[in-house]
Amino acid sequence: MTTPWLREVTRDVAAARGRAGAVCLLPIGSLEQHGEHLPVGTDSILVETVASRAAALAQTDVLVAPTVWTGLSPHHVRLGLTVTLEPELALGLTRSIVASLRGWFDRVVIVNGHGGNRGWLEALGLVDACLVVNYWELVEPALLRELFPVDLGSIGHAGQAETSAMLASLPALVSETSAAARFCSN
Repeated sequence: MTTPWLREVTRDVAAARGRAGAVCLLPIGSLEQHGEHLPVGTDSILVETVASRAAALAQTDVLVAPTVWTGLSPHHVRLGLTVTLEPELALGLTRSIVASLRGWFDRVVIVNGHGGNRGWLEALGLVDACLVVNYWELVEPALLRELFPVDLGSIGHAGQAETSAMLASLPALVSETSAAARFCSN
């Protein structure tokens, strides 16, 4: 089985896979507070998990680029440990990365893992004709409402859905005491 991680292949292997039609996924997350029970890297961890699982399930060759670990999070700065970029910098950085990847891959798909990145990534997608997927939008809202009622049909920032996804991905990083207090109290 070939590795899905771009960082693990040589230039020649990446070039050959790109020429053969491989798709390159570019996960973009954030580094921001996620309450008392989730790590600040939650969005980056989850989007990387989604991208790697998508690559494993794909019926075509897929390489996953290293995750862009920060994005637009100015609304979280006042709540503590948050790294945010200015919109112009986030846009410029991502455009440069996509342009570089397009030198090797005809198809580059941005996989977004943070709600604060949504607007500027959608603008980038329109301007640069790049496919952008907000991974949480791949789940039916009715199913989200049924499984995670506290989140009211959304992915919910540090809510039940994100907490559940982190427990499935990297459970050792979730403070179960804080999560239980938040979601299981009367």
